[in-house]
Amino acid sequence: MPIRFKCNLCGKALKVDESKAGKQVRCPGCTEVILIPQPEEELVEVEYEYDQQEDQDEEDQDDDNDDRNPYRGPKSEGTAVKKKRSRRDNRPLSSPLKRLGGAFLDGGVVMLVGVIPFLIAIYVDSGQPGSSVSLVFMVIGLLGLLGLGIANLYLMATQSQSIAKWLLKMQVADYEKGGPAGFVKVFLLRGVVNGILGAIPIVGPLYTLVDLCFIFGEEHRCLHDQIAGTKVVDID
Repeated sequence: MPIRFKCNLCGKALKVDESKAGKQVRCPGCTEVILIPQPEEELVEVEYEYDQQEDQDEEDQDDDNDDRNPYRGPKSEGTAVKKKRSRRDNRPLSSPLKRLGGAFLDGGVVMLVGVIPFLIAIYVDSGQPGSSVSLVFMVIGLLGLLGLGIANLYLMATQSQSIAKWLLKMQVADYEKGGPAGFVKVFLLRGVVNGILGAIPIVGPLYTLVDLCFIFGEEHRCLHDQIAGTKVVDID
């Protein structure tokens, strides 16, 4: 006969075989270690519509009865912070493949609107020095890069995205607080600081390689994500 009970920390309803009574397990809801009650002391699972005030009243009552509940683990600030953090941002992390695709897409846009017009201008000028055609392509390249820069700065400041992340429905989020990371973290820490580190002679290329490899970690966070305190998530 299965034992039905609730986690004393997060309230998640659980069901285990009665052979595990008295043993410790890790709750799948809050990941804390809890004690499985004996069959005669099992708690009855009750389904009800969630009400915030009711939930708060229940927590207050649990605090009052804390000393009388042998299965309630000790409360700590660390546990409370962990539970709170897990609820801040439930959006899925962007996959390494999707993030790499976004990086290539950002680079491709730069090539399309800026680099290619400059290359055409250089090619035309080599055959016809001082040609007005080469000047036109040079102006096109400058305007393209300027417009691209303005568009990226606007997206970073308002939505914590680049053009590629906007197209692929990704967003740079604050790792601790959840939600958009903001301009300072997205542009200054992820962009400027990371660019400076990558430009250091000899050390820079090695940093860039290690930075890229970190994307395959459990949280898909590159080194520049850890420097900036950010993560990249999928959005609707």
